[in-house]
Amino acid sequence: MSDGHLGSSPSPDLGLGSGFRAQGTQGAGEVQLPLTAALLQEMGYAWWDLGIVMKYKRRLGARVVSREAFVRRLHQDRDKTVTFADERVAGQSLLQSLQRLQ
Repeated sequence: MSDGHLGSSPSPDLGLGSGFRAQGTQGAGEVQLPLTAALLQEMGYAWWDLGIVMKYKRRLGARVVSREAFVRRLHQDRDKTVTFADERVAGQSLLQSLQRLQ
């Protein structure tokens, strides 16, 4: 494995994660980010905290919000229910679900 993404879910509205890659390889963040977003959306997540601001995240549509807006949104969405699944999901079907949203 040359790269991947680890995540956790402290509440139903907020997914936290960290990407990694092997030294000397190119990261796959521009592929992983939209697919992970699509999967979280399919599971019922309202939003996703992407952590550190990075250019590629901004290019893909990430927005920086104030702490006040973050806390307000967290309180608004924290009691929503999400559905966890452990079966495999094809990247193509996730991309198609993103396209339907646009």
